[in-house]
Amino acid sequence: VMSMFTALYFGRLMFDVIERKRWLTNLKMVSLVGATSWDFISKQRFAFVVSVLLIGAGMAALFSRGERNLGIDFTGGTMVTLLFDNPVDRDDVKVALEKKFDSVSLEELQVAKTEPGTRFRMQTTMRDADAFEAFEETDDGKEDTVKSLINDAFEDNPDLVLKKVSLENETFKLEALAAAITPAEDEDASKTSKGGDDEKFSGGWQIELSFSGSREASTAASYLERELLKIRNDEGFSRYDNPGELIAFAPENGETLTLQATADITEADLEKALGKMQTTLANSPLLDEMNSFAGSVAAEMQQSAILAMLASLVAIVAYIWFRFQRITFGLAAVVALVHDVLVVLGMVALASFAYGQGFTGLGLREFKINLPMIAAFLTIVGYSLNDTIVVFDRIREVRGKNPNLTIDMLNTSLNQTLSRTLLTSLTTLVVVGILYAWGGEGIHGFAFCLVIGVIVGTYSSIYVASPVLLWLMNRTESTTVTAGGRN
Repeated sequence: VMSMFTALYFGRLMFDVIERKRWLTNLKMVSLVGATSWDFISKQRFAFVVSVLLIGAGMAALFSRGERNLGIDFTGGTMVTLLFDNPVDRDDVKVALEKKFDSVSLEELQVAKTEPGTRFRMQTTMRDADAFEAFEETDDGKEDTVKSLINDAFEDNPDLVLKKVSLENETFKLEALAAAITPAEDEDASKTSKGGDDEKFSGGWQIELSFSGSREASTAASYLERELLKIRNDEGFSRYDNPGELIAFAPENGETLTLQATADITEADLEKALGKMQTTLANSPLLDEMNSFAGSVAAEMQQSAILAMLASLVAIVAYIWFRFQRITFGLAAVVALVHDVLVVLGMVALASFAYGQGFTGLGLREFKINLPMIAAFLTIVGYSLNDTIVVFDRIREVRGKNPNLTIDMLNTSLNQTLSRTLLTSLTTLVVVGILYAWGGEGIHGFAFCLVIGVIVGTYSSIYVASPVLLWLMNRTESTTVTAGGRN
């Protein structure tokens, strides 16, 4: 929307001001290739072979890698942020983690006021929720979980020292929160408890916790929840099934956090859990932003992603059918779009395969198909469709009222739009290329898809969409003529 507004209003306004000020007296449009008369359609068989080889190789790599292609968005797993005391090399960190995890991906994070090489985001298909199951099975304190495995990976490596943040309270003296005052007892009551406005914590407990460094409230809560889950009742079951609903930390981040707990947790249990949490923090590294994704949630995300792609293709067919008054234009455009998505998907798998074989050039990584990549695929669909519609519109103008579509008409249309196609592609490629080279690890896979998508989208507008349109229209006309002759 903003791009259209800029092109139609702001750009016109600027040209009007420049012309009135006489800053520009002569305007020439630069053509990248000039007037051309190339025979594109004669190369359609060669282009078909190239496309089949690209898609075939990509699909072979995709299926051979299996679930390794998918990020934890679509498989389930754990995402956690690692903090190091000193700058370290990303490859050294990954090598250490791969000794403990079967499947792990790692990206370096650049955050304000932190040195490069001190913060990384790790993703693994192992879920931290398995921690509690492991504890119940062994009950010996030795848990083969994400947190313990990360600690073991760097425990004996003096060059890779994870940052630790300890809980510095000498004692855990809990403050009892006042019970809620009902309107019947005090009509002007606006506070439900001494600790805040939430009735949930009235009659419960409150304590101020001091840490040796800044800590996320969500991280502190996860450690305390873990210890509360370990507290057993007389029957041997966990006394607190949903501890996350019974506690809250404020503010969201800082060296001092205020803990509030409901009256459902006994004073003795809360003090015991805080003591265990203090011991754990003293002996384990700081793991911030630790999130687990269940397999059922991942399956729902897969379905949503597939439905989003299919819905976009159906909407495109309907729009182009309405725009050009013939469904053949829509079908040809969708064939080109499916071609683009398959090629880009295959290149993602091939790049990951090459990286796994030791090739680290061209900025390749072990790319994972996640939600940002789905967004990249939809962006590619939009970009390629825009280019294809421009070519189709010129084909319709050149064809006029002629009932047939010929090779000469297609070549004429493609040559007339070639300069515009190349100019659009090159300017877009410059932007996404910069994004890929210097955009950071967080969007590296997204930018990779866009770089490949721009190239493939330009290729498909010329060598896929147009030949498919020619075949569909000639097939339609032949069917119509045959049916008419029988009558």
